[in-house]
Amino acid sequence: MLFTNKEPKIAIMNTNDHHPLVSVIIPVWNKEPFLRRCFDSIVSQSYPNLEVIVVDDGSTDGGGAIIDEYASAHPHFKAYHKPNAGAAEARRSGIEACGGAWIMFVDADDSLHDRDAISFLTGKCIENDLDFAYGTIQRITSNQRFFSHFSQEGEFSAQWYRDRLFMRGSISISPCECVMRRDLWAPDVFPPAHVRLPAEDLYTNILLSQRLTRKVGFYNHVVYDYYQVEGSLSMGGKLYNYQLFKQFFTSIASKITKGVENQSPEQSLLTLEMHYMCFVNGPLNLRDPWLRKILRADVSHLSRRTRLEQLVMRNNAVRLFLIRANRSLKRLLHRRRMHEI
Repeated sequence: MLFTNKEPKIAIMNTNDHHPLVSVIIPVWNKEPFLRRCFDSIVSQSYPNLEVIVVDDGSTDGGGAIIDEYASAHPHFKAYHKPNAGAAEARRSGIEACGGAWIMFVDADDSLHDRDAISFLTGKCIENDLDFAYGTIQRITSNQRFFSHFSQEGEFSAQWYRDRLFMRGSISISPCECVMRRDLWAPDVFPPAHVRLPAEDLYTNILLSQRLTRKVGFYNHVVYDYYQVEGSLSMGGKLYNYQLFKQFFTSIASKITKGVENQSPEQSLLTLEMHYMCFVNGPLNLRDPWLRKILRADVSHLSRRTRLEQLVMRNNAVRLFLIRANRSLKRLLHRRRMHEI
């Protein structure tokens, strides 16, 4: 596993206060048709102090040659070829190899929205002494474009972020779209190696939230173009079942020491477990000891929504009917909105 141009530096922090080194980490697996669009959006960035770590995660298409081409043409590009182990492991490898005080992830089939994306986010981090700064995304399909929007904008405490993260994952977002401090990324913030879990971004966000010591920033400024590519990984299908969520929550339970304000970590995790189990689109084994513990938990002190979710979980037929009704309503509202446009 070698870089094509020079050996990696391990977390050597740049001391330029105005333009500290930002490491852009791009995991790649069979994304040949999209690589030039992605790489060109980074080559064109106005930020003057970048390194680009491209981790080829065992691609079998022609992407490896394109990666090497850019690494040869651009000194700040570094190509890293390794056997396939999944996106989380590719990101972990990129972090181990990077030298920046700040990092940003970009998925190989996406791109940065404009040439000032990194300058904007890094500037906010430095100006406000943040642990991370998030911008918004443009979601692009074959025939439509949508812009995301944060309901609250500005700088917030780490506790504010944890409160919203544990309250049904309402602010669980991708590690792309942001610039973060490199020292937040301990090895255990990623899912276990060679284990595919649902909601991997939520997994990472929860464990990152335990390490925050400064404020965080959320800004309604578009920095990232997210292309919905057919065949990409999603929350649908076989990944979205309760056995995998059981493994998900079991994996993080022992690592959580900070939850919602005025709640124990166990209570905060219970709120999240209840919400995700309630919306699993399939039957739950109500005799499973892990599920029985959730169903028997005292939720009288938790929110009305959490109490209702526990009640609904006790009857598979009712729960699945409500899921289908909710999806039908969302499709109806979407069609009405598109008709109005």
